Amino acid sequence: MQINSKVFSDSFFYIGSGFDIQPLLRFSNLCDTFLYANLYLNQSEVESWYDEALENQNDIEVISKKTFPDYDARKTLEQQGGKYTDVMSAYHMGHFEFMNYFMTFKDAKRQNSYLIVWKLRRKSSNRNLTLCFFTWEGLEAYANLSQNGTYAPRVLCTIETGILESPNGLINRFFLDENRAQPVIWIRGFEPTFNSFVRCMNGLIQP
Repeated sequence: MQINSKVFSDSFFYIGSGFDIQPLLRFSNLCDTFLYANLYLNQSEVESWYDEALENQNDIEVISKKTFPDYDARKTLEQQGGKYTDVMSAYHMGHFEFMNYFMTFKDAKRQNSYLIVWKLRRKSSNRNLTLCFFTWEGLEAYANLSQNGTYAPRVLCTIETGILESPNGLINRFFLDENRAQPVIWIRGFEPTFNSFVRCMNGLIQP
C-alpha cells in the first residue's frame, strides 16, 4: 500500500485521529479511502480496537487486514520521488510556535511506527473501502501528501486538533494562500470562546 498524493487527493484525511469509525459510515458515499494519521497510539491497541469495532458493524465486512511494522512515511514519500516539505515553512510558524510544536511531539516520535491497512466492503452500498491507520504527525503528513497544498483531500477532518483550526491557527493560515487546493468538505471541531470571537470581530484576529 503506497500512501501518496494521488491516494491522498481522493481520500478522507483525518489529522490526529483516535478511535473513530464514524467517517466510514458517514462519508463512504464520497470517499473510498480513509487515511488516519496519528503519532501517539501504539499498534496493538489500534488493531484491537478497530478489529472489534469493524466486526461489530453489521454493514461493514472485513475482507483483509495487513500490517506493516516500522513503516517510515517520510522515507516512503522520498522513495516515490516526493520532496520533503518542512512544517515550519509550510504553516508559516514563528520560532516560538515551532518550538511548541517540536516539544509537543518529540517524545511521540520515539514510538514504534506502523501502517495498518483494512480492506472493507460497505454492504448496503456494495462499495469497497480502504482504511489506513499509520504513524505520522498530522500536520507534517498533510503538508507532504498535499505537496505543500498542490493537492487536497476530498474531506479533511480536524476535530481532534483544537487550537490548530482557530481563526489564526496553523491550518487556517495554511489555506490563506489562494493557490493552495482546499478540500470539498472540512470537518472542524473548533468553537471559539467569547473573548476570541470579540477579538476576531474587532479585527485583531483575521478569520
